[in-house]
Amino acid sequence: MRFLGLHLEDAVPDPKTVWAFKEQLNKKDIFNQVFDQFFRKLYQRGLIVHQGVIVDTSFVETPRQHPPKEEDNAENPNHQRQKDNDTDWTKKGNVSYFGYKNHVKIDQKSKLITNFQTTPASEHDSNELLELLTEDDKGQELWADSAYHGQEREAVLIERGIKPRIQNRSVRHR
Repeated sequence: MRFLGLHLEDAVPDPKTVWAFKEQLNKKDIFNQVFDQFFRKLYQRGLIVHQGVIVDTSFVETPRQHPPKEEDNAENPNHQRQKDNDTDWTKKGNVSYFGYKNHVKIDQKSKLITNFQTTPASEHDSNELLELLTEDDKGQELWADSAYHGQEREAVLIERGIKPRIQNRSVRHR
């Protein structure tokens, strides 16, 4: 409410209206254009300083979808409209997750997000690494956890002029 300058007595759109607005932005690729313009403004004002990059991934859980109890409900168009076909299952440790993964690249100094990708939860963290990086990352250190470890991946980073600072995988009893 503070961000939008709203007060308790102001009219607020219902969640369905907000969702429909977000869908329209996604269809017209306006969201990415707004993000790019916002990033350029931050860079022009010296808030993005390009003194290192942090890459990480987080889960965004969504409501679990259960199959319909009756066969004919599977063909019901109302049921199909409510179903999110982009989500997926994954397991980390002994915990199962259903939803998406947010892959983010962060400016190390300012801690501001400079790039992002969203994938189904089953997508491995490291698959989006090269998609997150840009020419601006050349000459910087890239900090990441052990999910991004791999000799081939690190060789590509070095080839692009990026200094990999990726956490080594732990080895049993060491």
